[in-house]
Amino acid sequence: MLAEGHCEVHSGSIEFTYDGKEKAESIEWTEKNINDEITVYLQRHLNSKSITPSEVERVQVVVGGDHGDTAFQFGASVSVDLIGDRVIDFEVTVCELICRKDTGKLIERTILERLTKGLEIVATWHLHIESNHDGLLECEFKQNTSINAHIVDIYLTGDLAFQAMALGKESMAGWWCMQCKATRSKFMDANSEMWTMDELVRCGIIAESTKGEPKLGVKQRPWLPFIPLTNYLRLAIRVS
Repeated sequence: MLAEGHCEVHSGSIEFTYDGKEKAESIEWTEKNINDEITVYLQRHLNSKSITPSEVERVQVVVGGDHGDTAFQFGASVSVDLIGDRVIDFEVTVCELICRKDTGKLIERTILERLTKGLEIVATWHLHIESNHDGLLECEFKQNTSINAHIVDIYLTGDLAFQAMALGKESMAGWWCMQCKATRSKFMDANSEMWTMDELVRCGIIAESTKGEPKLGVKQRPWLPFIPLTNYLRLAIRVS
C-alpha cells in the first residue's frame, strides 16, 4: 500500500463480486491526489537544484496504469525541460489497488473518481511555478494563467487492457482497432476512419442508452475525455 509522506493518503475497502463469480472478495486501495503529488515532487526537485521560474520551458507528464502480481498501480513519469537543454525527470505512484484482477467496474467503484478529478486538473489547469518571499519555488495548479504558468503536456499509457477500459472499449480491443473504426481484419487500411475523442464520447452515450450494446466496439463513454486520443501511447512505464 502507498506510504505516508508528501501528500495525504486516502484509503478504502469494499466487497466486490467479479462478473461470473458468486462469492465476493475483499478489495483494498490507497491513493493520493495526482495533481498534488506532482506539484510537491516538482517543487522539491526544482528547489534542490536552485532552478528559477524563467528556466522552466516545458513540463510533460506521462500517466499510466498496469496490473502486476497482486495489485493495480497508477503513476506518472514527469519530465521538465529547462533552458540549456537540461532535463529533470522523476516518477510518482498515486494509486494502488490490491486485487487479483483489474476490471473497469472495479476501478470505477474504487479509485476512478479521485483519479479523474486530479487528471483533469493536470490536463486543463495551468501549472504555476513562482518564487515566494524567501526565494524558494512554489508549484501549484490554478485555473488562471500568469507569466510563469504552463499548460502541461499530458499523455496516457499502460497495458492495452487498461487503455481499452479508459476508452470505453473494455474486452473489445482484440476485435476492434484502438485507433480507427475498422474491425480486426481491416486494421488501419487505406479506407479506415480514425477515431476522435468526441466520436468515442458520442458512441459511448449511444451504447449506454441501449443497455451497453457495443457500437463499433465502444461500450461506454471514455473515462478521460479531456486527454486527446492522439496522446494515448502504446508503451509502458514503470510506476513502482
